[in-house]
Amino acid sequence: MKIENKNNFKTKDLYFAATLIALGYEIISLESISPKSFQFNFNIESQKLAEFENNFWQRKLLVDARTFSDSIKEIKTRIYGQG
Repeated sequence: MKIENKNNFKTKDLYFAATLIALGYEIISLESISPKSFQFNFNIESQKLAEFENNFWQRKLLVDARTFSDSIKEIKTRIYGQG
């Protein structure tokens, strides 16, 4: 995971990206970095990001299961729609 500037965040972690989408954030761009690897770019406040990331890795971040599932489907649609 990489923070470009205060609000631009990039990650290759599909599940963290899906979690951010489930929390209401939108992917601002999707970059193919290899045939099987993508980078998801978000615009998110660094303080919020740190909180989400910390809670995500500590298994304390809660999102609605259906929304999370739909977020994964949305990402896969965007990935495979580029092929």
